[in-house]
Amino acid sequence: MNSLYINQTPSTQAAREYFAIIDKLEARNKNPRCGYPSKRCENPRVVKRTGDLHRFCEYHRHQANQNQRKRERRRQEQQMREQLTMEAYLQQLDEQCDIPAHEPSTEHLSQLNLDDEDLRVLASILSIDSDDES
Repeated sequence: MNSLYINQTPSTQAAREYFAIIDKLEARNKNPRCGYPSKRCENPRVVKRTGDLHRFCEYHRHQANQNQRKRERRRQEQQMREQLTMEAYLQQLDEQCDIPAHEPSTEHLSQLNLDDEDLRVLASILSIDSDDES
């Protein structure tokens, strides 16, 4: 008989570990107290639309959501600042190299996703030194 088709039963130890984990998960789901980690909160956990419990009470859920929105806003603002910095740098390069504004070089360079160090190296390679012209 092919050993591939033999139904192996789990060991007694594995079964005990499995059920211990299941019991812990069920106990965690049955714990009605807020799971706020920094300070003990006795408020009840909020019920999801599905009937399961959220981790936090309504107050701490609201706080966590506000903090998440703040982090998202800061990240977006940082990305916008970096983008503006890159655009200003590329515009400065265009002006230094006398590239007219209507040429799409800045557009193409911004799509390359170069960091500041890459741009400095590129600028030093492409810059025209007056000593080289002599």
